[in-house]
Amino acid sequence: MTKRHTEVLVSTMAGPHDIDSIIDWLPALERLNRTHPLSLLAGNPRSYERLREITALRVYIGRSASETEEVFAALAPALHLQFEQANLNLRELTHRRVLHAYVGTDGDDAWINNRLRTFDAVVGGTNNCPDAIRNALLDFPKQTTVITIPKDGDSESTRAEVLARLLPAKSRTPIGSAYK
Repeated sequence: MTKRHTEVLVSTMAGPHDIDSIIDWLPALERLNRTHPLSLLAGNPRSYERLREITALRVYIGRSASETEEVFAALAPALHLQFEQANLNLRELTHRRVLHAYVGTDGDDAWINNRLRTFDAVVGGTNNCPDAIRNALLDFPKQTTVITIPKDGDSESTRAEVLARLLPAKSRTPIGSAYK
């Protein structure tokens, strides 16, 4: 499979029953893809098949840690998004020319843990997310960007705009400009 450069890469090592967060965000990811090339990278064959069934986004598979790293490097993303904190996902965090962001869930605060320190940015879904993270994790790095998606603005377009703001300035295209 030919690997084309992508600005935004979403990676997951989770099984098909643990990708609900990505599925929930697919409309926003598909919207973001209109202005910023976006790809998905799955480390689980069943998750790969599931994602291919439900989205038109480019989906790649890394059948081993080495293959996943090769695909990641070939795609050369500017922004790397993760929706779960699997140990295998943490290997991609060693790529330093990429902004790594974790996308948390609204359901509970169980995702708030010390692994968040390894990310350049954290996107949370609750209005008190920045305070919840900084209060739960002593000495949380001040340089880590923490972004909240307000409940009243939690829509496909708001989510896509929040993710687009994480891209380096030279890559940013206003989300709305693709629809005018």
